[in-house]
Amino acid sequence: MKQLVGLVCLLFSTTSLAETLYIRDTLYLPLRAEPLDASELIRKGLKSGTPLESLDALTINGYRWVRFEEDNGNVVEGYIQDQYLVNQPIARTQLQTLSASLEAATQEANMASAALSEANTRRDDAVAEATASQEQLRVANDDIVRISALSADAINLAAALETEQQRTREQAAEIEALKALRATLSQDVEQRWFLIGGAVVFSGALIGFWTSRRIYHRGFSGGWGR
Repeated sequence: MKQLVGLVCLLFSTTSLAETLYIRDTLYLPLRAEPLDASELIRKGLKSGTPLESLDALTINGYRWVRFEEDNGNVVEGYIQDQYLVNQPIARTQLQTLSASLEAATQEANMASAALSEANTRRDDAVAEATASQEQLRVANDDIVRISALSADAINLAAALETEQQRTREQAAEIEALKALRATLSQDVEQRWFLIGGAVVFSGALIGFWTSRRIYHRGFSGGWGR
């Protein structure tokens, strides 16, 4: 049971010790092989702001066992004085982080502004296209109304033309009938004049014959010799 409790405590202590620490605002800090001021130097000076991983609790004389990774990927462990460590990045690192965040936010804002500008341009283009489409639709509607009116006028004109053609055909038929009647009347007149002329000639002949007979009888009867 005691072993189990100890194991649990060890796990919790290990978890609590696995925290990230930073060298505070000091130019350089030596990393030693042992937690002693006279111990061998593993690294002569670690730059301020270097992130360190705490591997053990604080020693009696104020050292802490830490680990860090160099730029080349090499992992180094050693002891460093705890009084120079803080649990937050130094101001310069924070400023750099904030500057990087600000730059990233500025880039995002610029990208968002560009996207917004492009969206506004597309919106304006869409509005212009919609306005043009509405104008085209209005013109098309006007053309439809005009064509419909012209079609109605054409239909009315065609009906009027058909009526006029029918009237013309009727008038032509009447004219042909009148021509036929005139020809018939002319023939009748000619026949009548022929008959009248014949009657006149015949009457004149009868009158002449009667007159001659009268003259002749008067001459033989002595009427003229007296």
